[in-house]
Amino acid sequence: MKRKVATVFGLFLIFGCAPLPQQNIVGRKPASSISPTAPAGATAAAENGVKFVYNGNAGSVFVAGSFNNWSQTANPLKMAKPGVWETTVKLSPGAYQYKFVVDGNWVPDPNNPNTSDDGYGGVNSVVTVAAAAPSGGKSVSSASAPVKVAGGVLFTCGESNAGSVYVAGSFNNWSTTANPMVKSKNGIWTATIPLSPGRYQYKFVVDGNWVPDPNNPNTSDDGYGGVNSVVTVQ
Repeated sequence: MKRKVATVFGLFLIFGCAPLPQQNIVGRKPASSISPTAPAGATAAAENGVKFVYNGNAGSVFVAGSFNNWSQTANPLKMAKPGVWETTVKLSPGAYQYKFVVDGNWVPDPNNPNTSDDGYGGVNSVVTVAAAAPSGGKSVSSASAPVKVAGGVLFTCGESNAGSVYVAGSFNNWSTTANPMVKSKNGIWTATIPLSPGRYQYKFVVDGNWVPDPNNPNTSDDGYGGVNSVVTVQ
């Protein structure tokens, strides 16, 4: 009787401690097939547009985003070398959300920390194409999400009818006066603020009113039923 009990207990240990089978998700490949295989160059501005780079083993890679109506076929990436896929897309100034379509799977850019809620429990990657930065006395042609320029991060605001605009954020203890913006002849407000690498929340203070940046899709809950805009300095 003792031998039978010992046998049953042994079988319980073997099967009870065995790993559970993985759940089979129909229509979705294992994560290993879409993970990057090596450190990669991130999506960045290129001479002829924005260069999208994906690193990983795949049969096909496309970039789908707000700039091509989320088409899964309009912008294919070509294999530059084994495991490295690239394409360059011409984009006008502005902020764009996108994902890679890797063998039919929708994948955020693993090398881009700038993301926005995709509305389905995940995130889209975000790339911002800057308007021309002020240089030689020239002003920007249109407002866009913050961009890195010589001297810091360029913030732009298109409130052309405002009497005053300031940038308030976690980088200046949310001061409503520390970082005033200057209005250009074409009505665009600009301010270049030196920022160390990091993630910052901010809003514009337009004639005393707190306003999230309408050109920046990156946001975070402000704790008061609204959102703060978010800029990441790499």
